[in-house]
Amino acid sequence: MSTVLQPATIEPRQRFVVNDVTWDRYVQILDGLGEQRGIRTSYDGRTLELMTTSHLHEWFKKLLGDLVRMYTFERSVGTKSGGGMTFRREELERGLEPDDCYWITHEREMRLVQKPDFAVHPPPDLCIEIEVSRTVVDRLRIYAKLGVPEVWRFDGKSLTVLRLADGQYATAEESMVVPGFPVNDVVAFLDPEADVDENERLRRFVDSIRNAD
Repeated sequence: MSTVLQPATIEPRQRFVVNDVTWDRYVQILDGLGEQRGIRTSYDGRTLELMTTSHLHEWFKKLLGDLVRMYTFERSVGTKSGGGMTFRREELERGLEPDDCYWITHEREMRLVQKPDFAVHPPPDLCIEIEVSRTVVDRLRIYAKLGVPEVWRFDGKSLTVLRLADGQYATAEESMVVPGFPVNDVVAFLDPEADVDENERLRRFVDSIRNAD
C-alpha cells in the first residue's frame, strides 16, 4: 500500500545567485569556499546559485540515505557512496553537489577510486535530490548534461524516480539502479511528524523488506 505524506513544513534557506559566471570564476569561487562549506552550488555554464541547507533538508537527506543503505545491505547490493561531493566537468561547463549519490552499477569500477575524475570515471549511477524549496538553476538539466542515469527527487511528501533517456529525464515507476526499492512505500518512513526515533524507523523499514520476501 502506497503512502503519501502531507507537505512538510518548509524551512527558509539563504540563496545567492550570480549571473554571467565563467568556468574559471566558478572554480575560483568553489576553491574559495572550501570543501567543508555547508553550501550547495549549482552551475549551468552561465548562472551560479549558492544555497544553504535547512535542518529539515539535512534530516530528509540523511534518513533517505540510511534507507537506501539498509535496502542495499539487505539485498546484498554493492554500493560506493559519493555523498554530497562536488561533481563537475570543465569541458561541459557544468557542476553541482547532489544531496547524496552512489555508484551501484559501476561500484566495482569505482571501489578503490579516492579522487574521481569525471572526465575519465563514470558519473554516479544514482543521485538524490531533496527539494523542500525551489532553486533558480535547473539542476535536472545539469544532471542530464553530466550523464547521471537516475535521479531521485524527494519533495517532503513523495519520492519520484527519474531515468535519463535521450538526454532528458522521464518519470519511472521503479528504479533500475536499485531494483525493487519500495519507491512509494518508503515515504511512510520519512514523515517528520511521526513520533518515532530514527533507529526505530530503520528497524521497521527492514522488517517491511523482509516481510515482502
